[in-house]
Amino acid sequence: MKPLKIFINPGAKSALEITEAKYAIRTLGNIAGFPTQFFSNSKEGPFDLAYSSDPSKVDCRVFIPMAANKTIYDLTPTKLVEGKVQNDIVLTTYILISGLHELGMKRDSHGHHHIETSVLYNKNLLHIPLINQYAKLLREIFASYSPLPIWPKGKTWAAAITHDVDYPQMIRWIEILRYLIVQKSKSKLSVIKDIIKGTNHFWKFQDWVDLETKNGVRSAFYFCGKKGNLLKYLFGIPDPFYDVCSEEFKNVINYLKGKGFEVGLHASYNSFKSLNAFKTEIKSVESSLGESLKGNRHHYWHLNQDDPSQTSEIHEKAGLLYDSSICYEKRAGFRYGIAAPFRLFHKNKKQISNCLQLPTAFMDDHMYRHLKYSQFKSPQVEINTLINQVKIFSGLFIVDYHVRRLNDTFFPGWGKLFQFILEIISNDSECYCDTPAAIAKYWIARENKIRDSSL
Repeated sequence: MKPLKIFINPGAKSALEITEAKYAIRTLGNIAGFPTQFFSNSKEGPFDLAYSSDPSKVDCRVFIPMAANKTIYDLTPTKLVEGKVQNDIVLTTYILISGLHELGMKRDSHGHHHIETSVLYNKNLLHIPLINQYAKLLREIFASYSPLPIWPKGKTWAAAITHDVDYPQMIRWIEILRYLIVQKSKSKLSVIKDIIKGTNHFWKFQDWVDLETKNGVRSAFYFCGKKGNLLKYLFGIPDPFYDVCSEEFKNVINYLKGKGFEVGLHASYNSFKSLNAFKTEIKSVESSLGESLKGNRHHYWHLNQDDPSQTSEIHEKAGLLYDSSICYEKRAGFRYGIAAPFRLFHKNKKQISNCLQLPTAFMDDHMYRHLKYSQFKSPQVEINTLINQVKIFSGLFIVDYHVRRLNDTFFPGWGKLFQFILEIISNDSECYCDTPAAIAKYWIARENKIRDSSL
């Protein structure tokens, strides 16, 4: 594994500060599998890469043109032409993984982005992991440098299945009303009786374990450590209603742990506003699990949307290994243009976060409640497109399916669509499928090998 020798011109007029440029290049290097060594003196060449404004003034194998303004980033795939990358992939990488491409996007009262105001969505780029494409280009150019394998055991892409535990205990009178309103004259008395008896329910943990174990897969279940209530829900704080410390939840959590499944935190709606509140929720779930948590996903994808790195700072101070909350509520795809583990950048401190991000590409609601935003002929076509892109660029595909969605009375067809995804993942011998915690541990060990060879 030979390091990439990289020149960044400190005197050129650049849209990025030096620390920002290094962060973006290191992210590309981590995905591609290369250590990075940076230089500011052009006389120390020749270089493998040069990031500057004038190719004639530096001796390098690959030249990346330096843009002078953050507003002129180029959101397109790129290629190498006569030793020069066509566009400033360093700037584009920084713009995407810093979330700056979302500036100006409209959001609703929950902070969810109006997807139709997304530049990636409008340019039909939401399903293309541009950053992985840039990393693949570097990996191919410098293949003789023996980059680290991207995934273990010779696998060419990775996947993880996750479940948000939002509403596993059915409030029967509410669901009876919902059933009657939706089905109207098609309502069946037998279904209502089953709901009353509790034989028609949302407690689907056993079903998930059986289905996934049968296919050789272990997933993660994210439990909320704060109990909400119906009154707060009606006033816009939609936290789950269960008590994770109750015996019923202790039992199911330890059942999942015993079966080799991961248990993580589903941080409550406003948890990102307080480190102490966040730590309290972690302790609640840990008290039922009997061991420390490794990962988290924010309920409602609700975090500091203006600066996700601020939320990541809470994660790292709370001791989490990873977070999996970078995803759009209303559309599947690669929100930050990346299908790989990565780290957010604290813009004010000019530091890289210690908490790893595992970006989620797909949620069940994308194909049902928000299907009107889809640009594909069918959910199956969209899922195939996502997974094929992940395969092409050796990426990571994370699925989010809520626990109750295997109830076919209230969610007809949702379970069948999950099985479609599961078959693609479990039947592909090239796929490294594991829990998010296992993937995070692997990636961090890989990062450490790269870092130890970098300067």
